[in-house]
Amino acid sequence: MKPLKFIIGLCLGILILAIPFSQFQPSPVESLQTLAVQLDGRKKPLDTVARETVAQIHGRLRYQTNDGNQLDYLSTYLSLWFNDRDWNEEPFILFSYRPLKERVGLESGRKYFTFAELITSDLGSVVLSARQKQANEQDLSRDEREALTIEERLGLMLDTVGQNSLPLVPHPSQPKGTWVSIPETGQYYQPEVEQTLASNYDNLKSHFDSISILGQTGQQLQTELRQLSPQIYPSVKNLEREVNFYKLHPFGKAWILYAIAFCVMLIVLLFPTFDFYWGAIGIFTSGLLIQGYGFIERMQIAGRPPVTNMYESVIWVGFGVAAIA
Repeated sequence: MKPLKFIIGLCLGILILAIPFSQFQPSPVESLQTLAVQLDGRKKPLDTVARETVAQIHGRLRYQTNDGNQLDYLSTYLSLWFNDRDWNEEPFILFSYRPLKERVGLESGRKYFTFAELITSDLGSVVLSARQKQANEQDLSRDEREALTIEERLGLMLDTVGQNSLPLVPHPSQPKGTWVSIPETGQYYQPEVEQTLASNYDNLKSHFDSISILGQTGQQLQTELRQLSPQIYPSVKNLEREVNFYKLHPFGKAWILYAIAFCVMLIVLLFPTFDFYWGAIGIFTSGLLIQGYGFIERMQIAGRPPVTNMYESVIWVGFGVAAIA
């Protein structure tokens, strides 16, 4: 009976991992999600750029616009990128530190503010004071540290909205060479190449509201970019791996399985007649498996062991403790 209950628990864990089943369905804009971008010292899919940008500015991966539309992170990023609405007046920028809000004359009860509101507030004076202290190597107050964080969000917003400076065009020969934006294609390639890429970009922008056309145009753009430098451009497999990694969110699901296993084990201890100890072990094992899978995928994506920052180290140590236990 023990192996059977273990298998049942393991299957329950795997079933939980598979929910929602929609995560395994291909996206109609997958070709756009897997456009390669060279940022932060590596080549990453546009999906990751969108996810990180929206999370850094807004603090969440979903945004409700002034007109009531619910946008996911990719739609939000594309809207920023193509500047299809007045982002100066959208309450999109996260600002949660109450004392600083009161100091610069903003409503303390609000959490999100528009670009225009922040620019016209007294935030600039706090940022200037913080910069002067940094230049003099003085310690910053909490208000000043928070002000610099808001400044970073404002800067990222400026770099994203309506900007055609995203480095999408690969270097023609050097794996670590600098990529350029579509308007800068002429630095590496013939003028007709730049015209073709610019035309596809304009098609993307003009068909932003049509998912099917957006996917087709994204595929055309990716194909042309890949053909420019097939040895330099990341493989479809590697780009899809990163997109699917974030879609599955293995570390988040692992702790959910650990929590469920803990609750089941607690019930077993409190109610001995509920004989499902090995089932709890099976659920716990499924958590270990998905977390181990997450580490393998993360190493494949980053090209290094997942222990180079505090976040990765904490997860790695937790995984080790759980595995030993």
